[in-house]
Amino acid sequence: MMNEPIMIGDMVEKESETMVLFLQLWNIVQICTAPAIRKEDVPYLKILIEEHHKLFKEVYPLASIIPKLYYLVHVPDDIVSWYLSTRNHNKMLAGQDN
Repeated sequence: MMNEPIMIGDMVEKESETMVLFLQLWNIVQICTAPAIRKEDVPYLKILIEEHHKLFKEVYPLASIIPKLYYLVHVPDDIVSWYLSTRNHNKMLAGQDN
């Protein structure tokens, strides 16, 4: 999915809702699969997912949101909880003597 925007960019209308929808999903995937996610990225990710779902319902009014898309709503909250639990775990380990 890394090169799709480059490969199909010339074949699709730049401002089409379908292309905007694809690019939103591409941005979501890039953030979620990044080797490291900054805490500041989480609110942006949450908004991006909400906008993607709204546009998806506008572009495809008869299509239902499949579970994979629905579960994206929970990813930002999961990232925050994993971040906090990992940070607390690392603090605990740093305080231990080896």
